[in-house]
Amino acid sequence: MHSIAQPDNFDYNLEMAYSLDFRRKVLSVREKKGLTIAEVAARFDVGVASVTRWVKNIHRKPQGFRQRKIDL
Repeated sequence: MHSIAQPDNFDYNLEMAYSLDFRRKVLSVREKKGLTIAEVAARFDVGVASVTRWVKNIHRKPQGFRQRKIDL
């Protein structure tokens, strides 16, 4: 029996982030090949929202503790 709070996909991890080198490579390929954000996202199997965020700011946001409405 699994908890509804646990995702069914065990590879899913909220703490994972793409390396700065990888993000630079994605944006470099986009620029060199003249690809759209959707095309480069599909090529590297990343989300369109991630690539859009990297175009605006390639550095990741610092991760901190999120306050919750419900005490865990």
